[in-house]
Amino acid sequence: MDALTHNVESYLSPAYHPLCDGIALEGARLAARSLARAVHEPANLEARGDMMMSSMMGAIAFQKDLGAVHSCAHALGTVRDMHHGLANALMIDTVLAWNASAVPAKFEELAHVVGSGGGAVGFLAWLRQLKQSIGIAPGLAAAGVRREDIPRLVAIASADICHRTNPRPVSEADFARLFAEAM
Repeated sequence: MDALTHNVESYLSPAYHPLCDGIALEGARLAARSLARAVHEPANLEARGDMMMSSMMGAIAFQKDLGAVHSCAHALGTVRDMHHGLANALMIDTVLAWNASAVPAKFEELAHVVGSGGGAVGFLAWLRQLKQSIGIAPGLAAAGVRREDIPRLVAIASADICHRTNPRPVSEADFARLFAEAM
């Protein structure tokens, strides 16, 4: 999920880098094709190879930068000692749903790349189904996050640099709302 998040967030970043955008879209396409297979069939070398390539592509693409999903994930790692990939997986659909109105054409392209169609609505439905199919907890509470953690999560996410290139500016109140919605 971290590889997918790197590719998606890099693509959605408003920073200008067309080469990184192309790499991010291909990384997202590979993850869409192989992430669930790699989880369900760990010995599937083709799926694992696709995910290794997706991971590498995401690392190249995030030269362009990331976004608020990663700021939230960094906070979850700090406050709850949560695995980074899980933290991204738990926050990605909530944050991206909030970002959708800022970059509708980019969500249209992401939906096309993953084969869902339907712009942001189709892409987010695909993402939620993917998360469920690979066993990602339905929300932060199911992963051990408590509502009383939110103020500390907000403080850490707000101080994190990644959200500076989010498609929408993110305030402390926005982070509080995003963490609460992800519970």
